[in-house]
Amino acid sequence: MYHCTSKFSDLKPQQIRKLAYKIINSLTILLPAWDVTCKDVSLSVRWIPHDVSTHWNSSFDMLDIMISCHGPVDAITDK
Repeated sequence: MYHCTSKFSDLKPQQIRKLAYKIINSLTILLPAWDVTCKDVSLSVRWIPHDVSTHWNSSFDMLDIMISCHGPVDAITDK
């Protein structure tokens, strides 16, 4: 099990979906900030997959990316 002591661990799955949606669809503010923040913490820029209700594995894929990128997620949610 993944144990995280950051602000990310306090987010609920629905909040993570909303955050991912906002990052993906904000082409002028949040998406460029996501790219810069990933580069600042020495991660390759990774796209966050959409959570699609008809794709059985999309929730897991979205949460997996968000967990592996918890540093940029914390930085984005602090701004």
